[in-house]
Amino acid sequence: MRAVRILVYKMTHTGDPDPATGIWGRTGCMGQVRGYQYDAVIGIGGVSAIDGIAGRVAWIGVGPHRNGSRIMPVVTFDRFVFGGSQGDLLHRKAPVLARHMYGGRVRVLLNLSPSEHREAERLLAMAVAARKPAIAKRKSPPCPPRITPRCPR
Repeated sequence: MRAVRILVYKMTHTGDPDPATGIWGRTGCMGQVRGYQYDAVIGIGGVSAIDGIAGRVAWIGVGPHRNGSRIMPVVTFDRFVFGGSQGDLLHRKAPVLARHMYGGRVRVLLNLSPSEHREAERLLAMAVAARKPAIAKRKSPPCPPRITPRCPR
């Protein structure tokens, strides 16, 4: 059986993915990173993040579906959980992963150590068990993504 490939990235603001639908990429955030090969995504708030997400698990998406550009797709998920400012503190739920992500200049992590991977899988399991399927999977985005040179702040 193939291991689940988990993408973890630090974010500075909410809004992409859309908290209500789980559509990731409508405003162009994380550009090419959305096109990487992964089975799940964990978005965490960076230490200087706004919107109350600093240090928190802001969102989790499991089972990605890419639409549009192969390099910069719009992504929907089978399961999507938005924690935002109410998300779990990463250092409490995944201390090894938190040390790696906040201990240096790491923005995106795709090759997790075995202990980081176990912690990330626990986060995914909690998210899948706690929430219903994402709304966005059932329908395509209503309009094409807006490609911007930088994410809105």
